[in-house]
Amino acid sequence: MQEATANINFFTVMNIKVAAIQIADLCEIASQWITSGATAKSVTFTGMHGVMESRDNPEAMAAHHDADLVVCDGMPLVWLGRLYGFAAMRRRVYGPELMRTFCARTTNQFTHFFLGGTPETLERLRTTFAREFSLKVTGMYSPPFKPWTPEDISEMAKKISDSGSKVVWIGVGCPKQEILAMRLKPLLPDGTVLLGVGAAFDFNSGQKTMAPKFMRESGLEWAYRLVTEPRRLWRRYLVLGSKFVFLASKEYLARKNSKEGSAS
Repeated sequence: MQEATANINFFTVMNIKVAAIQIADLCEIASQWITSGATAKSVTFTGMHGVMESRDNPEAMAAHHDADLVVCDGMPLVWLGRLYGFAAMRRRVYGPELMRTFCARTTNQFTHFFLGGTPETLERLRTTFAREFSLKVTGMYSPPFKPWTPEDISEMAKKISDSGSKVVWIGVGCPKQEILAMRLKPLLPDGTVLLGVGAAFDFNSGQKTMAPKFMRESGLEWAYRLVTEPRRLWRRYLVLGSKFVFLASKEYLARKNSKEGSAS
């Protein structure tokens, strides 16, 4: 069988290899991984925040490199992808939307595990997805709010393995979920797929309200989220966002000039 990712194009942003794919592509790839019984796989949904965290956190960078796919969760990466020649990148692979789309397409075909969030959020998410998509949720776990020991990781892996779940949704935030996926993956059975979807648990359970669609599609979601959660998000968007724009632009211009110099 041909590897599910064989025909994917990639571009690199600050040493992170990003897949130039869309939501429909990822749904198909993840389904193929599961049905083929491939070794456990992980998908990282990254944007400006994930890229910048990885520059300062070697473990976060290692987690991005360990992921079987890194996809564009933020519009700035989509715009970069287009600049690098991938015009088919019309939209981002937004975690909350991917989660709903994948579950709508596969309904009760696979078994699912929710890892992260509060017990209340997980129960609301399970109820909502069972009602809307006939989803078979075979396990849920709200991990302790502390640095996780190897024993904690082993316990999580055992809960997932014992549940028989094939799709593991992780919602503990960046960069914790990327690092957690990296640590869990070697401990899980073949045919398991881990997807770190961040705030998708809160949005899809109704705990938080998404930005209006026009803001999500135009790259303005950051402004909505900054207004709704200023104390938690001001550094991410104002400090890291500014650094990202500067460094990504510098990297793009350097590559462009290098190509032009080689062609002359």
